[in-house]
Amino acid sequence: MGPSQQPGASDPAVAYITALQAEHWKTRWQAAQALGELGDPRAIEPLIEALEDTNQWVRIVAAEALGQLRARQAVEALILCLDDPSIWVRRAAVVALGEIGDPRAVPPLVERLLHHPSTEWPVELRDVAARALGRLGPPALEALTAALEDEDKWVRQAAVRALGQMGNPQAADALIAVLDSDEPWLRSAAVQALARIPDARAVRAALRSEEAPRAFGMLIALNEMDSSVARWLTAALEDPDPQIRARAAYALGQMGETSTLTRLMTALGERFLSSPAHDRPALVLPTPEMVDALVAALQDSEARVRQAAAEALGQVRAQRAIPALQQALQDPDAGVREAAARALGEIGTPLDR
Repeated sequence: MGPSQQPGASDPAVAYITALQAEHWKTRWQAAQALGELGDPRAIEPLIEALEDTNQWVRIVAAEALGQLRARQAVEALILCLDDPSIWVRRAAVVALGEIGDPRAVPPLVERLLHHPSTEWPVELRDVAARALGRLGPPALEALTAALEDEDKWVRQAAVRALGQMGNPQAADALIAVLDSDEPWLRSAAVQALARIPDARAVRAALRSEEAPRAFGMLIALNEMDSSVARWLTAALEDPDPQIRARAAYALGQMGETSTLTRLMTALGERFLSSPAHDRPALVLPTPEMVDALVAALQDSEARVRQAAAEALGQVRAQRAIPALQQALQDPDAGVREAAARALGEIGTPLDR
């Protein structure tokens, strides 16, 4: 370093670590934020110290940065932050513990989720705690299952969502039991959770509900569905229940429907995908096995299944399905014929080809 250079001028991490000691809180806040983005492990200990800063906004960003750094060394300090006077610091600490994924965070998060007074841990914060537990995986499974019996309906709903986020087949039984709940909103949340789990029982249970099309459609639109779920949806095309076969075909079709994502982002008020829907590629490229299963479903004994299969083949733009769709133009059911015609149009194939 030349004599004219300032300390840390050639090393941003050192400069920002030094800035954590600045007199003005905003400088410290900016430094903590920058250290999280840099990803330099040298920042971990200084950021842990910043969790005790006199300014809540500095503590918040320090916790967020430690989560970004996946800093296991910070777990104990972040657990202490769960009792911070600021609800926003507590929230940031919960999120960070979920991102770090250390099982040491399970007991204190469970304690806050299930046993703390709502005045200290309001519903919004307990919801965040449930989602963090969902990210912590199997060590949190028992606690989240217990939370399904909580007296607070929002905690029950948060636990359902967290179990879905976990995506662990071991959570399937508990979620399937929720489908018998007297609370429609809880049943709906359970369907969406089951739709996230790559397990045959979970997928079939989700498909049995009339909420299934919306649940799978939302996950697909947000690109949050486990890729192996498509395999179970494909297998469901051979289920004995025609309703399940039809819903599985519909869900598979949604995997190629870009307008689903466009409508969702528009509803959320976000600018997304400026190009015309027809010019965009499918969200998920259909596998040969998926297409073959949908083509086979065009011969299903139930017209509603054949119609759903035709619509799905159009949505995933399956070129190899063109001959089968052309044959479906002769189907005895008018709905199937119309769906096949629309599918051929979506694929971009003249009907007289």
